[in-house]
Amino acid sequence: MRKILTIVLIIILVSVGVLIKPNPIVIIVGIFAILNTIKRKEEMQENIEKEKSQKMVDDFMSMMDFFKPKDEASQEDDGEYETRQAGFFTIKVPKHPQGASQQPKPEVDSQVHAEVKPKLQPAPHYTEEQAKRLLRYIHDSTCKDTVLIKPTPADDSQPFEKRVCSSRFGGLPYWTRGEDYPTADNGEPLYLLAQINFAEVPSLADYPTRGLLQIFVNADDEYGCSFDAEQKNWRIVWRDVFFPSLAMSEAELGEMGVKCAGAEGEKMPLPLQKEYAISFEKTKTYCHPHLDEFDGVLKNAAQVLGFFVYDKSPFELFDSDSLNAFFSDEAKHQIGGYPDFTQNDARREGDILLFQMDSTGEISWGDNGIANFFISPADLKARDFSNVVYNWDC
Repeated sequence: MRKILTIVLIIILVSVGVLIKPNPIVIIVGIFAILNTIKRKEEMQENIEKEKSQKMVDDFMSMMDFFKPKDEASQEDDGEYETRQAGFFTIKVPKHPQGASQQPKPEVDSQVHAEVKPKLQPAPHYTEEQAKRLLRYIHDSTCKDTVLIKPTPADDSQPFEKRVCSSRFGGLPYWTRGEDYPTADNGEPLYLLAQINFAEVPSLADYPTRGLLQIFVNADDEYGCSFDAEQKNWRIVWRDVFFPSLAMSEAELGEMGVKCAGAEGEKMPLPLQKEYAISFEKTKTYCHPHLDEFDGVLKNAAQVLGFFVYDKSPFELFDSDSLNAFFSDEAKHQIGGYPDFTQNDARREGDILLFQMDSTGEISWGDNGIANFFISPADLKARDFSNVVYNWDC
């Protein structure tokens, strides 16, 4: 039938082409178009017939599954279906009615199938840029007001009466008649280490703005230090008010047996061997690696700045150039602020620095050490200097 239709269409097309205008090209194109259309229809019909045949086969195979023995069906169970007995037949039904998508995914050995990525280890120390940012943060966030003390050799040409109430290291102290002079256990008079006239000192919060603080030590190998608050061979004397007119003269002090470092013409076991005039300058000091709290301050700074937090000594994490750029190793005589040590942090919990004398020039604590006097903030406010801790190390 299709062949007859094809012949009829070709005859009609050729006839039309001859009647209108004899054009062979138009006639040939038309013939090929008709043949191509017929061919596509035949292919579509063949595909439909194949799909029908496959569906019949699939339906047959599904029907045969119902007749398989129970043990054979269970062997082919892939975990998505379970076998059940329905009368004479053994059938398979889904374990999860909602579909296979709800089946748990099989566990995968991550060590075998997962992509292996190298574990990034942090650097063993901070880079130069990280160190700069961390130390700058610590420098700016921990600063405390501090008074630095600058010693210069005293002017011996000035009479003692003129300088008796002034601030100084060494020399003879301000003392009044009738007072018991501080002595060591052996009865020997103590030596004046430092005399601070707070009227000459720049103001610091909670520190005195007037009054005279005097520190005395013994001339022995330990400079009178018992490394605690017991003032046996050292002493602190506080004068809330004092009057130059009441001061004992140099001769009177000599008659009492009071001596000053270097006055005998021989070197005494003392940190200093002569008198120094001192001046004051207000500045700031900062938490530094010699203090116990620095490790915690550093870790907090690292967390704030988003850097890795190491459990290492700051001397392992920073090079010396980075530390020296922020924390000077110069000797510091000071009042208030952060103390320094050559060995261990000797403060009691909550203590603040009352006074510090470092080693510089001819002033030397043993082998280039440093001395500290610590007090609690409550005692400082009350002007109670009976519980001060005296410590020095080298």
